[in-house]
Amino acid sequence: MDNLYELAVNFGRFIAERDEIHVDEIDEEAVQKALEEFIRQVLKGKSLSDEELSLVQVALEEGMYDGATVNEMEG
Repeated sequence: MDNLYELAVNFGRFIAERDEIHVDEIDEEAVQKALEEFIRQVLKGKSLSDEELSLVQVALEEGMYDGATVNEMEG
């Protein structure tokens, strides 16, 4: 599970930096889109348990905030 969490954090950071997302743009919809992309691209469509899904959502959001903070510092 730790690897899944780290992978999701890094993917969230990547998404935020790639799409130049700012902190105020991160909401439930943005996290949901990132989750769908994570499942499609990283997990290749593998389904997650409810516990894993919650973990990945939190990790993606954390990574997105990290990436968005970098964007704002650079921009």
